[in-house]
Amino acid sequence: MPVGVLHHDSSSERFSFPFPRDSHVHFHQKAKTPADFAQKFSRNPTFFCKTLWRNLEFFAIIERESDFCCEVRELKPVIRAIAFDLDDTLLRDDRTISDETVSVLRRASEAGIFILPASGRTYCSMAGFAKRIGCASRVICANGAVIAQPDGTTLHELTIPADIARQVARFAKERGCYCQTYAGDCFYYNQQGDYARAYAESSSLRGVYVGDLEQHLSAPTTKLLMMAPPEQVVQMLAEAQAQFGESVALTCSKPYFLEVNPPLATKGHALSVCAEEMGFPLSQCMAFGDSLNDVSMLRAAGHGVCMGNGREDVKRMGFAVCGTNQEDGVARYIQQILFD
Repeated sequence: MPVGVLHHDSSSERFSFPFPRDSHVHFHQKAKTPADFAQKFSRNPTFFCKTLWRNLEFFAIIERESDFCCEVRELKPVIRAIAFDLDDTLLRDDRTISDETVSVLRRASEAGIFILPASGRTYCSMAGFAKRIGCASRVICANGAVIAQPDGTTLHELTIPADIARQVARFAKERGCYCQTYAGDCFYYNQQGDYARAYAESSSLRGVYVGDLEQHLSAPTTKLLMMAPPEQVVQMLAEAQAQFGESVALTCSKPYFLEVNPPLATKGHALSVCAEEMGFPLSQCMAFGDSLNDVSMLRAAGHGVCMGNGREDVKRMGFAVCGTNQEDGVARYIQQILFD
C-alpha cells in the first residue's frame, strides 16, 4: 500500500516527496529532465526506477512525459539489537515467556541481531528468564546498574556508596516505609509482611529479615527498593529527589515501587554501553518497555516501543505502541516489522 505520492516541480525539474525534511531528490541521475527520462525509457513506458531515501523505497512509473507517479513502500528497518524489559513487557501476567516469543527471539538471534533483556531485577532474578530465552547476548540488570554475560559474569557494575545507601534506608524508616536491598540470590528487608512475601514469590530470591536496614548496610549496593501505596510513592519520589539530588537515580517500575540506583544507572545508559562495546549503533536498536524505568532505554533506541498495557504517560511520549504482554506484543511486533 503506498504511503506517499511523488510530485513534480517543472520549474526546478525536481520531484518532491510529502515528508517534513529532506523532501527533494533528483528523479534519476542519468536523466537531466523529465523529457530526457521519458525519451530514454520510451520503449518501456512502464519501466520502474528504484531509489532509496531514508528507510523508504520509491518506485516511479512513467506512462508519458506529463504523467509521473510514484509508489512509496516502507523498507524493513535495519535492526542490529533488540532490548526489552521483562515484567509487564516480555513476561505474561503469570511471569512466563510463551513459546511464540522464544521462537521469534531465537529467529532474530540467528539473523545476527543482539538480544538484550533489561530489567530492574538482579541477575539472580533474571537468570531463569535468560535461560528460557536461550539467546541473550548480554543481561542488563538492576535498571542498568549491572551488565552481565548470560552465564552471570559481571562486565560492568555501578554501586551506591554505603553512606548514601544508609541515608536511603533512614529515609524509608522515617516514613515507616518498607525497604530492601540485595546481595547474591538474597534480598534483605526491614519489615515483615505482605511486601516481602510477594517480592519473594515474584523474584525467586530468598528474603532475609534484618530489622534495621540502615545498620545492615556496611558495603556499597547496586539498588535499594522501597514499597508503599502508589499515592505515598508519588510523595516520597518528590521528597527523595529534593533530599538526594544527583547522588542517586530514582525511578518507578510499578506504581508501588520507588527504586534507588547509582546516578548513571539507567537502562538507556546501559544500552549505550552495550552498543559501543558490541559494535551496533543505537539508531539500529529496537527497545520495548512499559513503565518509567524503561523510558531512558526507549529514548536511547532508534526504535522505541511502548507496550499496549504500558503506562498512559509513557504512551503519550510518542513511542510506537505494540500489543499487550498478554498478547505476546513484543514477539508479534518483531515478527511484523522484521519478518513478515
